[in-house]
Amino acid sequence: MPTFTKNAIRETFIELLKKKSIDKITVKDIVEECGINRNTFYYYYADIYELVEDVIITEKDKVLKEVGEGTNFYDEYMRSADLVINFRSAILHLYHSKSRDTVVEYLQAVVNNFVEKFVRKAANEYDLCDSDIRYITLFYSYSIVGSTIEWIKGGMQDVQDQFIKDISASFDATIEDMIKERMNKK
Repeated sequence: MPTFTKNAIRETFIELLKKKSIDKITVKDIVEECGINRNTFYYYYADIYELVEDVIITEKDKVLKEVGEGTNFYDEYMRSADLVINFRSAILHLYHSKSRDTVVEYLQAVVNNFVEKFVRKAANEYDLCDSDIRYITLFYSYSIVGSTIEWIKGGMQDVQDQFIKDISASFDATIEDMIKERMNKK
């Protein structure tokens, strides 16, 4: 039963976040919408910002567990960006609140996870050391996270499908050259 209640609080919060800014959501809003009392909310969370962190961590863990095998870079990026795309208004509200770091940490974790997978796959026939794999992974991860943050900062005006296609095409067009450059430095 406790897991059910905690999930209900999370889901209610996400639905409210789609409608209004995090700064406008109160514990009262959540408990009324969820049909619980305030004490139940405070049993699970100290405040709304702790709830935000739990929602993002839960979603991050879900994405990290569901790594798609055999998919291409574009498909994996789309899957990893699902939270950002499906909860666009919520992400915008979170990004423009004091929970901005939570959004950035989510992006860094999921992007780093799938980028490393594709770097390792591309480098499979090369003899790259772990530090080179790490360097290439970080290079692409920071580029993608930075671009995604700029996209969020800009209000996510660009069509997300084209945005993700452009980033995927950039990765696909340059990964081989990046690997060869690291091989030449040896």
